[in-house]
Amino acid sequence: MDFVFGYAAIHAYKAYNDEIFKRYAQDSWEYGMNYTLSNDQVAARHTPVKNFTLQVDCTGFKVTGGSFWASHKPQCCSSKWSFIWVISSLLAEVTANNTYLDAAIASSEFILNQLGNSNSLIKDSLNIGPTDTCQAGQDYPYNSGLTIEGLAILDALQPDPDRLQKLYNIISAATIADWHNKDGVIVSNAPSGYGHPQQGGDSHLIRAMNEVYHRTNDSNLQSYAEKYLSVQYNALLDFSTSEGTDIYGGQWTGPPSDQISGENQTVALSLLVNAISLTDAIQSPEPTFTTIPPGATLPASPPSSHSARTGAIIGGVIGGVILVILTGLCFLRLRRKNQRRLNAPSQYLPSFVVFPSSSQTTLGQSASSGYSRAQKGQNSNNRNQFASDRIIQPLDGKRGIREQTTLPASSADNVTQDTAPPATIVPITQPPLPSVQNRDNMTTEDLITLLNQRLQPGPHWEEEMPPEYPRTPH
Repeated sequence: MDFVFGYAAIHAYKAYNDEIFKRYAQDSWEYGMNYTLSNDQVAARHTPVKNFTLQVDCTGFKVTGGSFWASHKPQCCSSKWSFIWVISSLLAEVTANNTYLDAAIASSEFILNQLGNSNSLIKDSLNIGPTDTCQAGQDYPYNSGLTIEGLAILDALQPDPDRLQKLYNIISAATIADWHNKDGVIVSNAPSGYGHPQQGGDSHLIRAMNEVYHRTNDSNLQSYAEKYLSVQYNALLDFSTSEGTDIYGGQWTGPPSDQISGENQTVALSLLVNAISLTDAIQSPEPTFTTIPPGATLPASPPSSHSARTGAIIGGVIGGVILVILTGLCFLRLRRKNQRRLNAPSQYLPSFVVFPSSSQTTLGQSASSGYSRAQKGQNSNNRNQFASDRIIQPLDGKRGIREQTTLPASSADNVTQDTAPPATIVPITQPPLPSVQNRDNMTTEDLITLLNQRLQPGPHWEEEMPPEYPRTPH
């Protein structure tokens, strides 16, 4: 679990620029690397932290870069590998030390080669004991989420067309997987754990899409991430918030709960913090998407300018001290729902977002199912058939963001993209702070202030504002 603490520490460092958090992250990284397989250990089929001979050649690739989750088990757990991937990438970013960059690349190659299945979903674990046959575990949202986060950060540090292609493929698979309901809201299939209540949301996937939104220079990915986060945000407020309270349920599809849970509040806060960074996207026009043909060479983009700015770290501000501060904020009164919803184009997710693959894949307006919503019941046994030629259909007019319909219930189920009524946009009545109009210039203090402002039902009082925080340099 040391990588989890390091993950929280590096995000706390990026939020507060306090050297002690960076040292915590480095200490966690160094300790965790004791359980990470090097080239020499793979060649010897032995590591000092295990007392058995290793299986070192799985799926045709070596297991170099894999990390053990526990000292007494032969399993390597992808969430641990992904944590070290993300920590290594972020440490490389803040220290410019190639040791961290090399570790990030090794971890990324291990995860993508050993755990990625034919559908571009990421498996949970790999058994590499002497009598094991490299069995892979189940695919869960948090595995894909951490992998997307690592890819987004690493590609911003070291742009690579092949890495960008993999990012497209994994996002495509993760956001159409059956761990979403019919409206595209996350319903995690993972056992209950930190960051993912059972049958609830998943903070790892949320942070991942926020990193994509802030770090990528690819307009398709950025716009897709924006809509995906907006969907989850509106679901949390509409279906999972206890009326008149700051209590959030673990299931973003509802029903709300009147019992406060630290786990549920923390996961909800992760979504609130990540969604609030979409400030400048509220009034943005609907983007235009183009098809990238199969086999096309994607341009190598320069590192995103967001990566070195405070605005880019919002997606990771979930661990450490920031969680304590934000947890306090969640007890402030909420302003009315129609004052705090994110606006988006009438359709639930962006129109015709195209994710390239080896055989041209076209995504339609939904990022939450691999097939038409009308066909979902008929194809419930085909959850792994995310074929590259599958065309994602619209959401059949159901629960578009801020979408209103006057059709009776009997006909609403048959609404299609062509017959869906136009959207009704409910504007945010309280404009964002002048200092945070541009997400490039958003500081942590600005974000906390803006979040507090949005939670107020009316005029705010100075004594209710969060404490002063040192501004981080741009």
